[in-house]
Amino acid sequence: MQTLAHKLNARVVGKGDTAIVLSRGFGTDQSVWEPLPPALAARYRVLLYDLASAPTAHPDVFDLRRHGEMAGYAEDLAMLMRWFGIDRCHFVGHSMSGMLDLVAASPRPSASRVSS
Repeated sequence: MQTLAHKLNARVVGKGDTAIVLSRGFGTDQSVWEPLPPALAARYRVLLYDLASAPTAHPDVFDLRRHGEMAGYAEDLAMLMRWFGIDRCHFVGHSMSGMLDLVAASPRPSASRVSS
């Protein structure tokens, strides 16, 4: 059985106590970040993944009811962070993932795991 991490091509590169999540926008995949992970990996743990709507994500992970709202993408992010043992991070979102950052941090703003 494939995990969500596998279906979204999620991976962590680098070392360090601080995590950075790089989340791409609609119409792209994590390859847009290609030059950044090597530069960041010396000091940070970098989580890269594809959104469920990406053409590179496993086709059965996208659910229109779930991903028809940003909350579905935020839940995916929370699951990936738990899977990789990330409880706090700096979040860099391209395009619509900038909104994903706000939605992911909004359920409990005082206890947010994601910082912009």
